[in-house]
Amino acid sequence: MIPRSLEALIPETLFVYGTLRLEYTNEAAQRIRAECVYIGQGLIHGKLLDLGNYPGAIFSNEKASWIYGQCFRLPPSSGPLLQFLDDYEGDEYRREVYEVSCWHGRILVMSYHLKKLRDAPVIQHGDWYTYQTRRDSKKLS
Repeated sequence: MIPRSLEALIPETLFVYGTLRLEYTNEAAQRIRAECVYIGQGLIHGKLLDLGNYPGAIFSNEKASWIYGQCFRLPPSSGPLLQFLDDYEGDEYRREVYEVSCWHGRILVMSYHLKKLRDAPVIQHGDWYTYQTRRDSKKLS
């Protein structure tokens, strides 16, 4: 639970780059769609890793690499949703504040990143949905 004294410091926007995006139908993605307002695409500096059924992000200041994702305006009382997402992401990820580039400029967002660097393939173009769709269609052919 987030103390009331700190709620004013929490960004009003959530940035998602993997299985929480609009294209997915898992419970967490559905809850984001139900409780938040989609405000557009976003970009953040970093590397996206293929961890199998989901991606992992390593955010950085490297200007040459980007992670593509989506921005959602959080509900006024975002504490229960954020606690749900913290539980969903588990011990592998940490929620922190970052700066994202979106259509109307740079904004502060909350997003989840890997706590520890893992040895996994880097998704060079930084778009999980496109990568997963292509990867999985190759498995079927």
